[in-house]
Amino acid sequence: MKRFVFILLANFLLVGNGRKLSNWANDEEHIPPDVGEIKERQVCVSNDDCGELGCCFEWTKQCFSKRSLKQSCSPQKSSCPCKPGLLCTLFHEADGQKFYKCQNPIPE
Repeated sequence: MKRFVFILLANFLLVGNGRKLSNWANDEEHIPPDVGEIKERQVCVSNDDCGELGCCFEWTKQCFSKRSLKQSCSPQKSSCPCKPGLLCTLFHEADGQKFYKCQNPIPE
């Protein structure tokens, strides 16, 4: 069951944010992308190596952009945080699984 939830969550995170799961420029015609469009990610050791709006993903040691408004996030320190001014907030809980996304702070 945990494996199923993990796969479901991974698909939600990848497809839910409008990302394509393939590298084809045109999925229907299976045209590969131009080589110039594929950029290698910067190798990093810590978040300091990735600049103000980047973070170092510890499993791959590559820089990624910090999460934007309404993108999925994780409150764990090992994941990429939200961009400055946003908070990683719980928005849904189901079957013991918690789902978070970057949101503007609620004014008091």
